[in-house]
Amino acid sequence: MRLERKRKYRSFFISVFLSLFVIFAAEAQDVIDIPESSEVRSRIVDTWLEQPIPILRTYEDEELESVDGYSFQVHFEEYGNDSMIIVAPAKTEKVELYTDSGVEYIQRKMYKAESPGSWILFRNSKTGEPTCVRYYFTVNTEIFIQFRRSGSIPAEKSLADVMVFGEYAAKNVPVGIPLEYFYDMSCDDVLSLLRYVVPWASQPFYSSLYNDILQMTGVIRDNLPRFHFLEDAAYDEAGNLVTIKDGIFLAAAGSNEDPLYVSSPGFVKWIVDGLVRPLSGSGILREPLIKKTEVFKSGSLSDTMAKKYDTTLALDWTRNLAAAMVSIYSGRDYTYETSGVQLNSVPFNDAYYESNGFKISILKPIFYYLAATEPGRFYLGAIRHTVNDGAEFVVYNECAAFFPAFDKNGKFSVAVFMDGEEIKIEDFTEDYDGDFVQLVRIQASEQFFPR
Repeated sequence: MRLERKRKYRSFFISVFLSLFVIFAAEAQDVIDIPESSEVRSRIVDTWLEQPIPILRTYEDEELESVDGYSFQVHFEEYGNDSMIIVAPAKTEKVELYTDSGVEYIQRKMYKAESPGSWILFRNSKTGEPTCVRYYFTVNTEIFIQFRRSGSIPAEKSLADVMVFGEYAAKNVPVGIPLEYFYDMSCDDVLSLLRYVVPWASQPFYSSLYNDILQMTGVIRDNLPRFHFLEDAAYDEAGNLVTIKDGIFLAAAGSNEDPLYVSSPGFVKWIVDGLVRPLSGSGILREPLIKKTEVFKSGSLSDTMAKKYDTTLALDWTRNLAAAMVSIYSGRDYTYETSGVQLNSVPFNDAYYESNGFKISILKPIFYYLAATEPGRFYLGAIRHTVNDGAEFVVYNECAAFFPAFDKNGKFSVAVFMDGEEIKIEDFTEDYDGDFVQLVRIQASEQFFPR
């Protein structure tokens, strides 16, 4: 009777939400196969989920098969005051087996707590009370939804969090459902409850939207061996190697490798020029790219340093590059101020500061969000670094290009290119931890033919 009342209440609540959403055409949507454990969980409410902790300590792992044919393992773990009941789907992996005759590779069924389709119930080891329910709902297991019980709210309500690579995309969202109702609630129903809060986390997935990004990423990688770093160097609209600030011609050594000599700003211009040449037959004009986009108070330290060292070169360069692309794509003349290329909002607390930009330390969750909400775009970044040379001032003298995308299997990645090289996003965020980056957006295209 108790479970029946739960299901009636839950079904009514979910039906109200589901009636508000648009149903997308199934034939256009990619189907990512995430095992669903709700039916299995409904069978173990009494035998596992609500059993006393001392009894659970005596349990052996149990394998169960869902009505859909998926294999799951129910497993108990305990760490200090936290106990976990884990319902994990099977995943076949290749493992090394060392024998007297050498190394053999065998296929073994694995059950990992943090895997697509896993579900975890957290309980207090002392009291046995449920404290949290967690759903791993994508192939990217660094993203999950959890529902918590809080001492400041009634037991018949829960608080929802959405975690993305260690950052809260949503936190403490009130949900009018007791924690126990999630024991047998499906992942689809859970996502429906939160579509108003994090619509981007559960929207339909279309891998074709990322073809342009992946195409550009592949072409850039193929050309990386050609690059050589050269300070203050870029290719102008005619393909001549010149200085960035003055447009003075530079002599470059030739070779059979067809080398390219670029500075940090010159490299990102090479990328953008690869989009422009198929449309106009030439690259972007150099001189408009050094136009100032940041104005400092006259006589201030920032103003003095900007005039002396050109401290905003990378910032002006990336902003003007993105504005130029908007003008070319639209057939109308836009400046940086009128182009709308600046990115200044993401759903992460303390991620963006108007005068500083985005925290580099949390770029990976930021780009996950952008890949979901702005598919088919890449981003140029001007790195903001604070220099303390007797007096503290800010410089923007390095640029990077970021290409966030999901592959055909729904796996997320972000390619980072800088100074003619590719850098892992984890290494980039570590190298520039404590710094900020100003981001501008550009529409990607498969018609990408760099020189």
